[in-house]
Amino acid sequence: MPDPETYYIATEGLAFREKRGTWRTADCPWHGGQSLRINLASGAYACMGCGERGGDVIAFAMNRHGLTFVEAARRLGCWIEDGSAIAPPPTRPAGLSAADALALIAADAELLAIEALRVANGHVLDQNARQAIIDAARRVLLLATPPGGRR
Repeated sequence: MPDPETYYIATEGLAFREKRGTWRTADCPWHGGQSLRINLASGAYACMGCGERGGDVIAFAMNRHGLTFVEAARRLGCWIEDGSAIAPPPTRPAGLSAADALALIAADAELLAIEALRVANGHVLDQNARQAIIDAARRVLLLATPPGGRR
């Protein structure tokens, strides 16, 4: 997948308000408010105004442009034309500080709590929400697993 910061700036034309940090704020392309939060490490996004959210840049492209998964993956250059997706094994980000790891876990825990509350209130999750939950859980497990693989 493309680098999230490059994708959001160069491809989607978003301008971030902050110059530092993992989470950045931009204008929401869905409703125009200044409340779209984007995680530049994972590509996850969540609008605090209209509720649009997803787990990575593919989810953003699908949601924003009405694409299927395959169409979005092709557009982003991460689809092999033999019909299989490029899926490298997850790896621990190099040089991730403890503070950044905790910030990622906190953001993913917040997303998981919000979606759990929505389900508890009878909301049926769409495919993007389900994928965001899976992605968040994988990131938390990856960050919680020390080098060497044992917890």
